[in-house]
Parts: sequence; structure tokens; C-alpha cells
Amino acid sequence: MAIMLINTFSPFTPFVDTISNMLVVYTPPFLLYLLIKMAILREGYKALRTMGFAILLMMIPQFFISIQQDATGMRVVYEKYAENVSWWVKDATTGSAIGLVEGHLEFTSLCSAAIALTILIKRPFVQIGAISMLLYSAVLATGRASILISIAISILVIILSNYKIFYKLINLGLMVAAGVVMLLTTNAGERLLSKVENDGSSTELRVEAYRWVWRNYHLFIFGGYPGDRDFRSSGQLGSSLENAYLIQGVHYGLIFGLGLLLFHLLIALRNMKNITGFVVAIGALAVVVSNNTQSGFSSNSVSGYLILIMLGLSSYGFYRNDSRYLKEQDSEFREVG
Repeated sequence: MAIMLINTFSPFTPFVDTISNMLVVYTPPFLLYLLIKMAILREGYKALRTMGFAILLMMIPQFFISIQQDATGMRVVYEKYAENVSWWVKDATTGSAIGLVEGHLEFTSLCSAAIALTILIKRPFVQIGAISMLLYSAVLATGRASILISIAISILVIILSNYKIFYKLINLGLMVAAGVVMLLTTNAGERLLSKVENDGSSTELRVEAYRWVWRNYHLFIFGGYPGDRDFRSSGQLGSSLENAYLIQGVHYGLIFGLGLLLFHLLIALRNMKNITGFVVAIGALAVVVSNNTQSGFSSNSVSGYLILIMLGLSSYGFYRNDSRYLKEQDSEFREVG
């Protein structure tokens, strides 16, 4: 609030506006990350399980909403709210399922992150039910990159889950069968397959954007791009950069965008020290990959929060291997003995 007041009355509006935008986009998600990490360092698996199941339960109504959105082509909920707060929303129609978030790419990314959290489910058939629900939601959202990641994470979760190999083989078979049925017998599957065959030149536009960055990177290594940053309207590109890290690089310098990417990657890699931490960190990396194919957190969307929520939850991997924690466990074991 203070920075917004300064922005209103300051003669240095462009600079203060930049600081204000960065605070809004980055500070709340990072504080949420710290709170989640604090809870896990204090409570361990109990905190991880509580927050993980809260997210999975939240996905159940979104699953049914996504089915309704796919059937009607309408947002179903928050239509007027979306029109009022989002400049890009012209009406209540939507081309793909979006759940309760801003767009179909964010929703597919959310599904892939939630699939990683199914590692917390110990009953094999409940787990495959949750995975099938989330995969179907992802297919309805038609985000190709995140769907591929979701399938890979699903296989990883089933293989690394702590139950007998007999149930793992059954779950893998059920997942493959459900995937084939979804792709071949549903409208969403047909739409996804047609999108793979003909994506309306979206892949070409992304390649064009990367070529533009390669030709002009020297102009915004340490600071923002000096020219018109609305590349689509100015005719420089056929679309926006479709990469959240590059978009932030255009605004604040490529060094900043690269530093942010490394920050996310290093936290995830640091927490890959046990099976649960590894899988949850993979869920965080899935969101990172998704943000390399869309504007994501650069528009203050749910993606910015989702990355740091998953990174916070992956802290369990580091916590379980922290030397102080192991010493405490060792001393408690000796006292009990």
C-alpha cells in the first residue's frame, strides 16, 4: 500500500511503478513459500500431508467444473468477475477447460503439479483414481506440454509409491487404458489429437520469438528492452514471447530472468533428497517448464504462486535429510531406548 501511494504522488513514476509491479508479482508468492517451508520444518510429514491433501481436495470441484466447461464452452463460474478484472477476457466463453484459474495452460500446469502430490496417497486404487481424474482434467484443458509432463509424473508416482509391485503394474495398466479411452472416445481427446496434428502455427510463432530474442538479446542483458515491448501490436512478432522468464527478461534484463529461473531450479534440486521430496520437486519443475511455454507468472497469474507452493512443499526432501533433524531423531531414539 505504501509503494502504491508513493507511485501516485511521486515525480519518478516509471521507476516506482517498476518497483511496485515487482513487489506485487514476487513478494506475496515468496512469502507464501517461506510460510509453507516453515510449517514443514516444524511439523514435517504432517504439514506436507495436510497441505497436499488440501490441494488435491480442491481439485475435485475443479474436475467437475472443467467437464462442464468443456461441454458448454462457458466459464460456468466467475464469468462476470473474470470480465471485470481481466483485460483479455471479452465474454464468458472459453475454448478449453480452465477450472477456476485464468486460462487453460495454467489449469493444465495445476493438474500436473497436483498429480505429483498423489505420491501422498497410500491406497493404490484411490491413487490411480486421483491420477485419472487429474489427467482427464489436463486433457480437457489441452495444454500439450503440461499434458506430456503430467503423463510422465503419473508414471513416476506409480513406480515410486510405497506399495506392492503387483498393484503398481495394475495401476500402470489402468492408466494406459484410461488414456487410450480418453483420447479416442472423447471430444477433448479428439480436439487434443487434432491440435497435435495442426496447432495453428503456435509452434512456429514460439520459434520466431526465440529467433527474435537471439537477434536482439544484446539490447536487454542488464536492463529492459529499450523499444516497444508490445511485440504483437508493434508487428515485431506474430504473438507475445510466450515465455514468462523471457518476458521478465525483456522488462528487467535477461540476467534477471535467468537468475529467477536458476533460483527456481536450484531450490527444486536441493530438495531432491528422498522419494517424496523428489516427486514433489518434479511437480514444481513441471510448473517451471510450463512457464517456459506461456506468459505465466509474468502476468501475476496463479502460476507464480503455484511454482513457489510446490517448491515450499518439496522442502520435505531437505528437511528429512537435514543434519540437525537427524541428530534430534537419533537423540530421541536413544532416550526411548
